[in-house]
Amino acid sequence: MNFDQFVELNTNGVESEEVLKDAFSVYDRNGNGWISAEELQEVLKSLGDECSMEECRKMISRVDNDGNGMIDFQEFKVMMVAAHSIQPLNGLNL
Repeated sequence: MNFDQFVELNTNGVESEEVLKDAFSVYDRNGNGWISAEELQEVLKSLGDECSMEECRKMISRVDNDGNGMIDFQEFKVMMVAAHSIQPLNGLNL
């Protein structure tokens, strides 16, 4: 699963903060307020995607604004809202 597929999977029906919190909690397996690469990999694996740890780290690094190697709710929210508003240009995935 690439980053665009990850975002698409999580932006269907993004309408409210409550929906975003529910989506975030799916990935925040230990409930500490952060999505780690390990948690991301675990969730993706449960969905049938054998994503490597390196691929998970790359996905996280694309939205990790504070550079701590994890995604907090604010970063998740920005990513999901932005991704939901992006439209493909001439059939290209941006």
